[in-house]
Amino acid sequence: MMSVNRTQGLPAQRPQLPTGVHVVTVVLGTWLMVGAFVDAWAHNNLAQLETFFTPWHGLLYSGFAASAGWIGWQVWRHQPRGGWDRTRVPAGYGLGLAGAGLFLLGGLGDMTWHVLLGIEVGIDALYSPTHLMLFGGVFLVLTTVLRSAWWNGELGRDPGYRRLLPALCSITLASAAVAFFFQYWSVQRTAPHALARWSSPAGQDLAMQGLASILVTNLILVGAVLYLSRRWIVPLGTATTLYTTVGLMLGLASQYAFPGALAGLVASGLVADLVLAVVRPDPDGRGRTWLAGALVPAVTWTTYLAVVAVTSGVTWPAELSSGVVVWAALSGLALAVLMVPTRPAASHGPRPA
Repeated sequence: MMSVNRTQGLPAQRPQLPTGVHVVTVVLGTWLMVGAFVDAWAHNNLAQLETFFTPWHGLLYSGFAASAGWIGWQVWRHQPRGGWDRTRVPAGYGLGLAGAGLFLLGGLGDMTWHVLLGIEVGIDALYSPTHLMLFGGVFLVLTTVLRSAWWNGELGRDPGYRRLLPALCSITLASAAVAFFFQYWSVQRTAPHALARWSSPAGQDLAMQGLASILVTNLILVGAVLYLSRRWIVPLGTATTLYTTVGLMLGLASQYAFPGALAGLVASGLVADLVLAVVRPDPDGRGRTWLAGALVPAVTWTTYLAVVAVTSGVTWPAELSSGVVVWAALSGLALAVLMVPTRPAASHGPRPA
């Protein structure tokens, strides 16, 4: 009979795997994502990659093979002998296995694409249909542990940093995957260059790229924090872990050309964690979640701009520097409202007498 956690109202119909299994899943997902960013580094910095068969692709696809094999084994070993029972697929791992299948199809298509049409060397690589299929598969694989934790009623509403860490690492890797496909609007690559060259002939065009990079990265990072707050009280260290990991991976693709930008993300994560500790957004606190949606972006990008100003310089006028912080705060607030909306009046039902 399906059991239900009365506190969370979460069905426990699928097997929940031990933490050690989730740790291995996260480690193998990290291998996969490091391979992706190393491959991006190769495409960005090595001239004329004319073959699909490179060491960089080897690192990427071996990480995929390890992740797919591990997830597949976790699914298979819970099945009855000689049969298939979908209710015995471990929580979160079914879509992970589907993602591995999608990635495999994308990889075969990507190899064919490269053989027939050559190797992409610019932004077109991020829009290749086969690469987007790979992204879809990777995203499902990387969020396996997050899905499993989401349906684990034993974690409760306030699990703390240590118990939530596998799920936090899972959504962090998934955020890095999204950032990978928006790396040309990256605060590790585009923003520092734009911030320091307002007075150059291309200053206006660079500023537009810099503004876009901050606002896009804001949605990726803050969106992940707000998503976690829909299910748990996010523990201290959440933003620092997320910002630092994504920053390290994005910096890898550009050979850490702007170390001050990485320092800015680390410092921003620390300050954002302090705000989260004070506001404490949680699944039952709509107002607190909305407030965090506005305040976290505001302190994130104020801190980031301050650190970059000290390390490499910010030449933007006050209107741009302050305006981008306001827009980031507004977009974060809008995201929070969409994630935790106000219920329609009709859904409240009659009030008790």
